Amino acid sequence: MRLWNPGLQAAAGRIAVKEAGVTAGVRTDLMERDTGEEYSADNGAVTVPVGAREFVTVRLLPEKAR
Repeated sequence: MRLWNPGLQAAAGRIAVKEAGVTAGVRTDLMERDTGEEYSADNGAVTVPVGAREFVTVRLLPEKAR
């Protein structure tokens, strides 16, 4: 998932994919390699900070199949 903040102030994006049961998100670079920054899910949604005029790429981690 890619987020873009065109504004002049930092913001946060909330991503929810209820059908996938998202448990976390991992920030990646534009080539989709993990950078190590991880975001916990709250009730199936991940909140990601996005700096001013910044692109952020996040890989969503779904609930594992049982």
